[in-house]
Amino acid sequence: MRKKTNTYLKKNNVFFVFLLGMLVLISSCRKENIPAPSEFTKEKREQLGDLMKVAIASDMDQFPILSQNSQYDSTYWYVQKLYNQASNVLKNDGQSPSDDRWNKNRKWEITILDLETERTAFVTPGGHLYISTGLLKSLNKEYELYYILTFEATLMHKRYVLNRLINEFNTTTLNNFVLGVAPPPGSSTLTDVASMLGEIDFDEEMTREVDEFSVSAICQSS
Repeated sequence: MRKKTNTYLKKNNVFFVFLLGMLVLISSCRKENIPAPSEFTKEKREQLGDLMKVAIASDMDQFPILSQNSQYDSTYWYVQKLYNQASNVLKNDGQSPSDDRWNKNRKWEITILDLETERTAFVTPGGHLYISTGLLKSLNKEYELYYILTFEATLMHKRYVLNRLINEFNTTTLNNFVLGVAPPPGSSTLTDVASMLGEIDFDEEMTREVDEFSVSAICQSS
């Protein structure tokens, strides 16, 4: 009986060691498949932003885009001109690593949403900015608009927007969008990600940080 018991214990020990090894291997594989937030480069952010722009344009019920061929064509021109000026100092950031910089030839586009009762503005991870007619009509001075445009661009440039999206949807989901991997049934879509952009709230401390960065950018660009 003693020999059988020892054999049984040896088999159990071998099985336990094998099982533990498999769990460690599976765990390490999972970790390798999850991109680190730092690996989400500016190029990937631009690609994600362009994909989100397409998703937004396809959902006119939630995002009623004001046509540029309308009475607001001059408004488009004016806001775009201010946004180009406000964001130029961020786009030309020479302090970033050479392999992680914005594409200077890619336009960060303004889109006006036909939302008269809403005062909202938000920016995609790649620089495209959306602003409502309700917010535009509520502003009295040019510097108010310039500050909003710079503030939103800074939120994007300093990764505040991206980090919030990563916290909500994780890097794997966002990276799969960029790679063209179809999301599993029932999982988040690009439209879901875009919908969150206008709902992001930042605490007082973070808002103060972004405000300081924005004021510095305004001093350099205006």
